[in-house]
Amino acid sequence: MARLLPILVAVSIFGSTFGQTATALAQTQLPEPPAVELIRPDEGWWIDRSGRVRPFERTYSDWSPERYEAHPWRAAAEMLGILAIGTAWYWIKAEDNREDWDFPSLNQRLLTFEALTFDNNRFITNHVLHPAAGSAYYGFSRVNGLGPYASIGYSMASSAFFEWGLEILEKVSINDLLFTPLGAWASGEWFFQLGDYLNSAPRRSAVGTRVAKYTLGAPRYLHDLWDDVPPPPELPADNLGFSTAFWHRFGLDYGLAAVDNNRGSSKLAHDVVLSGELIRMPGFLRPGHFERGFGEGNFVDMRTRMTFDDTGWADIDIWFSADITGYFHQDFEHAPGGVRGQAWSGALNTAGRFTDRWLLQRRDGVAVAHLPGPAIRGWIADGALLFRVSAAAHLDFAAIYALPYERWIERYGSAGTKSVLQKHSYYYAHGGSAVGSASLAYEGTELGVRASFGHYESIEGFDREQTSVLRDVHNADEIIEGALWLGHTTPGAPLHIGISAEETYRVSRMPPLDEVRWDRRIAINLGLGF
Repeated sequence: MARLLPILVAVSIFGSTFGQTATALAQTQLPEPPAVELIRPDEGWWIDRSGRVRPFERTYSDWSPERYEAHPWRAAAEMLGILAIGTAWYWIKAEDNREDWDFPSLNQRLLTFEALTFDNNRFITNHVLHPAAGSAYYGFSRVNGLGPYASIGYSMASSAFFEWGLEILEKVSINDLLFTPLGAWASGEWFFQLGDYLNSAPRRSAVGTRVAKYTLGAPRYLHDLWDDVPPPPELPADNLGFSTAFWHRFGLDYGLAAVDNNRGSSKLAHDVVLSGELIRMPGFLRPGHFERGFGEGNFVDMRTRMTFDDTGWADIDIWFSADITGYFHQDFEHAPGGVRGQAWSGALNTAGRFTDRWLLQRRDGVAVAHLPGPAIRGWIADGALLFRVSAAAHLDFAAIYALPYERWIERYGSAGTKSVLQKHSYYYAHGGSAVGSASLAYEGTELGVRASFGHYESIEGFDREQTSVLRDVHNADEIIEGALWLGHTTPGAPLHIGISAEETYRVSRMPPLDEVRWDRRIAINLGLGF
């Protein structure tokens, strides 16, 4: 189910595009702003799609999540409801879970903490299913009017309650305490912002926007209905029929990819690529001048690629990012074909990444909870020309496949190594990473580049079967990734065509063995951009 969520996002949004896109994407020739004395000098201004000059601060406040009353007790009750569902499922699947029953004593769990260890569950269980629960904890806290920091606190508390209280027959999992909330912080914020966006359409909206509100936007819709929350003052609709209090960019593409690797293997594969970007900042990239500190997860991104070949599902790569709090400045004036000026933001960013790969009969996987770290974004525009740049750096908690492990056990045997390595070939790690991207767009055509680097070291001494770990070998990994793309989205229509190239380079160490790998793909993409 967690893998299907991004697909549901695209399908719900796509249902509202036709009949509105062609007229809404046409460039509106805007007048120069009238005298700024009509608006308080300290609140800034921006020009909406109809040409009306609006006060920024008042518009921002009207549409900010801070306008909602906080309901902490109701949020706690909903956390218990989610936990009850998880507990019921746990016992329904008791036979599957029985192998994890360690039967630690209460003294080991609550006093000495001897039962506090890393678990050795399946890779997808720990890093997709558990973060899906973390997204639910976080998202339901947010729709109850709690801010990002209170909501991540609720998510961490819910995860801890499940580990210490409800999974009483098992040792307490350190990785679940960390990855369930923190690996899902960005995805939880993404789905919260998406829900608010899908509920932002004017009251007299099209069928597609109402369907999106009642499905993916249901948590926000039902809570607003429960609390009888009045809608904020309407703004002109965007090309999908939702409010221009948000800026958006969504994509749904099919890709035909040629994949190869350093082993000399190659084949054709089929990609389904979903992407989304939401910015909760009225007047973003519109003519206007304003600046503001923000703290409501105002910038969120999502990117998912699923790959299929003649063997079936061969690769999945999921990435979420959220700027939780920061500062934004914008100064644009009207120019032929667009705007002229610049904007920038500095923020505290969190992100989550999951990759699982079987391509070309070679196993690999990396799951990373990118802990809050600094991020910058910048935009420079001159008419129809737009240059974007971004960068972020994080400390990370990760789970990584040990590439040399199969050769290592052929030489030395598996006895005495970490139990998670023996069962699933991955290890838990700490480390750090940095990512940067830049793009140049002109009238629907965009050329972009992205690069990232991560270094990770294994964590020893906390294996679930630590007393049996006689050879606690230290693993390390360096991962370098690069991507280049050129694409065009037809003005006035949602059609998108492009070409992309990506490469992943890994150096994986398990002394005395090293393994160096690279995997590469070149894809032609055809789909929708809206």
